[in-house]
Amino acid sequence: MEQTQSGIFFYDALIETLTFLFTDIERSTALLRRLGDEAYAQVLMDHHEIVRAELLRHDGREEGTQGDAFFAVFTSPSICMSTALGIQRELSNQRSSFVSLTKC
Repeated sequence: MEQTQSGIFFYDALIETLTFLFTDIERSTALLRRLGDEAYAQVLMDHHEIVRAELLRHDGREEGTQGDAFFAVFTSPSICMSTALGIQRELSNQRSSFVSLTKC
């Protein structure tokens, strides 16, 4: 950090632009009530596996989780969007499998 003649400080370093992704399972409390603890725990494990696989695939950095929510960081908006779309696609595929199983 350096100071100019006017007394203003500035950083003599690279500035990095980051993009944040926050995820959440919509109506997760209702889903928990409908499925029960055991089945919901499996859905949550599958969800976490899918999100983490997409983060890894797109070089995203998981910063934290809380319940069913993820907070991740990316180096560009386009990579973040690709990850979000990949998560949606994989969750949709998983949901189709789950719906088929629950109809048996």
